[in-house]
Amino acid sequence: GSFADPFAAYGTSAVERVFDGLPPVVTHPTATIETIGSRIRATGPDVTAIASELIASLEADRTRLKSIEILHASLDTVFLAVTGRRYDAVEVPS
Repeated sequence: GSFADPFAAYGTSAVERVFDGLPPVVTHPTATIETIGSRIRATGPDVTAIASELIASLEADRTRLKSIEILHASLDTVFLAVTGRRYDAVEVPS
């Protein structure tokens, strides 16, 4: 296939939030939510709007929010979609 094929199949945008401890349980009407340890990843049609809405819904958990990142479609998000994890350039093979 062509170089564009992975982007068509896996090039999605996402918003990731990392918490101090376990993240709160969240739902969103247009997002797919995935929890990985202390991280929540949300994918959907408009991740900027999703990020804003999820931040507004934090309430008491906002004091535990350590970081938030919007991931736009790129080779990194293709890697994330295919492997289920973020790329770490210094990762040591096991």
